[in-house]
Amino acid sequence: MEEKIRKNEEKNIPISLENPEYKVIHTDISNARQSLRRAEKRGDSVTAKEKLALIKVMEKERHKLPSKITNPEAIQINYIRYADDFVVLIRGQKEKAEQIKEEIKIFLENSLSLELNLDKTLVTDVNKSRAKFLGAEIRAYHSRTYDTKKTERSYGGYSRKVRVPSGKTILLAPLEKLVKKLEEQGICRIENFAERKIIPTRKTA
Repeated sequence: MEEKIRKNEEKNIPISLENPEYKVIHTDISNARQSLRRAEKRGDSVTAKEKLALIKVMEKERHKLPSKITNPEAIQINYIRYADDFVVLIRGQKEKAEQIKEEIKIFLENSLSLELNLDKTLVTDVNKSRAKFLGAEIRAYHSRTYDTKKTERSYGGYSRKVRVPSGKTILLAPLEKLVKKLEEQGICRIENFAERKIIPTRKTA
């Protein structure tokens, strides 16, 4: 894995490319903001109101688009191992992740006479789901999953709340699994986990 990571880094291919769709709408918003400022200076409240409404519509459309797109030719690899458990973190196309999984399987069989547990070895998109490693859950944490805090920003005389992208990968405790174990031991009763309706129960033993 170290050799694979080293060779990949030597290629020095940029992992992200500018999204042309995002760039077009971003430029349109910038131009509309300039028009808004000019209208406000002239005291043209009607045009200013129209421009402001247009900006808000375009911003909603822009929010649906990623500012960067993954370069299909590039891949970023990280490898972490603890005893016989390991995780390979990949930024790139799913096909490349599947390819690396197959290469690992072949290496384990041919070089170490070990069999990869295909039931436990999964390719998981952490933007949409959670990957499990050493009892923790790995997931992506960024503005487009609506899980980052909002902050107040001022644009051309009006303010609005915006999400601040963080682009972090975080580890979470598998709370539902843990609470279910407690329920099995008679320590609580789960009425609705999603709404956190978990009732403690008396345990006399």
